[in-house]
Amino acid sequence: MNFMKNTTLILCILSLLVLHTACRSKATTEEFNSDYSESDENDNSTSDEKIDLGQSDIPQTYMLVDFGGSAQDNIYGIEEWNTVITGSGVAYVTQKEITGVTLTTETEKFASHVGMTGPALKLDAGDMVVAYWHNATNGMVTLWRPLISFVDIDQPEDKEGAPQWYAMKTFDGPTRFDYIHDGRPMKSVYVITSTETAPGNSPPTEGWRSVINFNQNSTFAGIILDKVEIIKAAQCKPSAPSNLNLTLNAANPTSSVKLAWTASVGDPPVKYYKIIRNGLWIDKTLETQYTDWHLNHSTQYTYTITAINTVGISSEKSGEAAITTAVFSSAKLINPQHDLEYLGAFRFPTQTMGASGWAYRLGDLTYYPDGEGGAFGPGAADGYPGTLFAYGHIHQRMIAEISIPEPIIADSYEELPAAVHIQPFADVIPDNNPGSSDKASPGLEYLESNDLFFTIFGDNYNVSYNKKLSHGAFKMNPNLANAFVYGLWWIGNKEDSDNPNYYAYAHFLFEIPQAWSDTHTPGKQIASGASRAGGGPQGPGLVAVQTNEQPAPDAELGFTTLLQYDLNGKGPVTMNGWIENDAWTGGAWLEAGSRSAVVFVGSKARGEYFYGYADGTVYTDVIDNIPPNTSSSDVGSKGGGARSYESMMIFYNPDDLASVANGSLTSTAPQPYAAIVLDDYLLKKNTYSPDTKALLGETAYDREGNLLFVIENNVAVPKVDIIHVWKIK
Repeated sequence: MNFMKNTTLILCILSLLVLHTACRSKATTEEFNSDYSESDENDNSTSDEKIDLGQSDIPQTYMLVDFGGSAQDNIYGIEEWNTVITGSGVAYVTQKEITGVTLTTETEKFASHVGMTGPALKLDAGDMVVAYWHNATNGMVTLWRPLISFVDIDQPEDKEGAPQWYAMKTFDGPTRFDYIHDGRPMKSVYVITSTETAPGNSPPTEGWRSVINFNQNSTFAGIILDKVEIIKAAQCKPSAPSNLNLTLNAANPTSSVKLAWTASVGDPPVKYYKIIRNGLWIDKTLETQYTDWHLNHSTQYTYTITAINTVGISSEKSGEAAITTAVFSSAKLINPQHDLEYLGAFRFPTQTMGASGWAYRLGDLTYYPDGEGGAFGPGAADGYPGTLFAYGHIHQRMIAEISIPEPIIADSYEELPAAVHIQPFADVIPDNNPGSSDKASPGLEYLESNDLFFTIFGDNYNVSYNKKLSHGAFKMNPNLANAFVYGLWWIGNKEDSDNPNYYAYAHFLFEIPQAWSDTHTPGKQIASGASRAGGGPQGPGLVAVQTNEQPAPDAELGFTTLLQYDLNGKGPVTMNGWIENDAWTGGAWLEAGSRSAVVFVGSKARGEYFYGYADGTVYTDVIDNIPPNTSSSDVGSKGGGARSYESMMIFYNPDDLASVANGSLTSTAPQPYAAIVLDDYLLKKNTYSPDTKALLGETAYDREGNLLFVIENNVAVPKVDIIHVWKIK
């Protein structure tokens, strides 16, 4: 029961200044043993007497208790709330002029508790329970995460069915790993939740409460619990941001807007501001200014700003402001809104052919101009000559050849025409493939100039960031089943993990136009690109890879970097508007007459990055609870996430990549000149929630027909994809 040290006091929850005349006699532990369970109304009252502090626009802070150096010296803000419950190992102390309750000996984490009981007290969603602590030990206390319970009068038990304890946060910043230096104070806070705000499957805490109990959740002896307060929700809100001003960004007025506003104030202080565009939370910032990127030209956008304080409470929204982006005009660059014509979609084959299948597929695809006789063969009768080569099931990573049916615009998967097999699945993985613990999407691109198919077989999870054997090639002989297979090869020096970074090139492939390659990357006509949600370069990466010869396995291929932003934690340069869970899954080098663009497709993260579950539950909001609460959906599966996603295509100027290739620009300098959101074209609609990421997959490009093929993932059961088609006008 040493936990008292922990428990010594998180009495953070109720600080009431209301005075009532009737005094309640102290209750024993036994009197409450059968009364901790919650009812549907969250009422665990053991008495008919109830205390409602009410709500008011006037700031209201209520002291629950100010602990003295002894039980007789305690000061209670509500006379009825004068019953203190403690576990063994907890004692009253006076140290360094601080009085309160402390754990006297080091022991197990949950071995004690400190709390109070009284008549049922009404706690509303958004109210804060604040505990004042003081570090009277002889050193810094680390991993500080006290616990609070509204039902348990004893110490926590980490087992299923035990009474629930909730982790508290730091008043000045809601981080999981907090520190208290020797002699320093710290305030811990718990914000009362409703059914809408309770994370994961954690029970909400609003309602009538007769118990407020604390656990120190550490083994440090000498941390004093000094005081507990309750702050009503009306006082906790920051003031609304004001004077929102919008201007076009002079550096890119067709697709970006600058915002500025007057700061919010409050206690707890403001932690960050939410940027809301057209009703969607798109990003957050610590500043009172922000630049919004990747907008459509000649389009009106409306913005509001909301302040969020350090304990997660929102202000009212700022006033709305609207602005219209400038007209786009360029003789050299493709216009996303005018130069792309959507033609429709089609399905992968409905039947399997060979040793793999199309369900649960993952990987790149490429256009093959000579398939089905090319422009003069039977496959050209519908106006879509050639074929596609694509990967099937992620486990086998085999490749098959399929036809290109005429795409249609449809409302359901079943309406779409289906491609048919031209060649069955075949294994083209080189013999020296080291295998993958977490298979990444394999890359594929056909290069007509040397009649080779280039491949990537990589690993999606490479926490060491070291390079791996990744790139290969094959040549039909004369068909796919008997292909000559080459590789695998390294990209650059295998010992140089940052040049280029593995996560910047080992995902997808596309062709670099011959004339551009001859001028800027001679002998390197394949672009190899990647990005990884939750880690890696802070934006899409791209390198031009050696294609003029096929060396022996394990060789180091020459490369030229075209785009690589700084790595996480190693530099400040990101793609404009980057959020850590952005994922760019495919790319192409588009040409339309004199106009061109290098494009990437994928998922643009919105709102904020968090590490947690598919339903939006933040891992650190539930993992320290006792018993721990996981997510209410997708239990056991966690990772990086964002509040919502947009399926997007971003456009880069090839001249910028040429400047990187010749050394006149750094690899971090190029930025998208435009973007287009593709959600309206997709069959599986984006619900703008954390579980709708990765709707787009890889791409292929028919350079002669100016057709761009883009995969949409998991449209139907069991996890089958479709292929969308755009015409570059």
